[in-house]
Amino acid sequence: VLQLQALLDQHTTKLTITQATQESIEKSAKVEERMKWLHSLTYPPRWELKKDLAQRYMKLGILNSAAEIFTELEMWDEVVECYAAMELTGTAEKLIRERLEKSETATMWCALGKLKQEPLYFNKAWELSNGKLASAKTGLGSFYFLKGEYALAVDHFKLA
Repeated sequence: VLQLQALLDQHTTKLTITQATQESIEKSAKVEERMKWLHSLTYPPRWELKKDLAQRYMKLGILNSAAEIFTELEMWDEVVECYAAMELTGTAEKLIRERLEKSETATMWCALGKLKQEPLYFNKAWELSNGKLASAKTGLGSFYFLKGEYALAVDHFKLA
């Protein structure tokens, strides 16, 4: 994670303190030499590095930092997931409702269903996805399973 963070910090147009001196500029490779090798490097875009770092933070439980990076990248599903894991359900719900006002998506309705444990929201997600969002049906299956309605739960799990 620290190596990825270091790569991300270096992937910028800003000069570091050690690069800003005349001596360091004179010691560095000439532009012509560096340009020869420019296309032989496959360096991922900055946003991709940030996404990878945020996902790793999330796996390690560094949820607040992950949520900040996901917010910067506008990866709202992941932001909601981080807030829910941090038990900031009010913040997560507020974000979901803001996103739904801008654009109704099946994944946001499903996230609201998971957060509120409301089957109506899972059904809305299923409708919006034209029957393709499996997590809507697994959410419904889990909901009914926890309520003890096993036959209904099995039906939803089969459709997922």
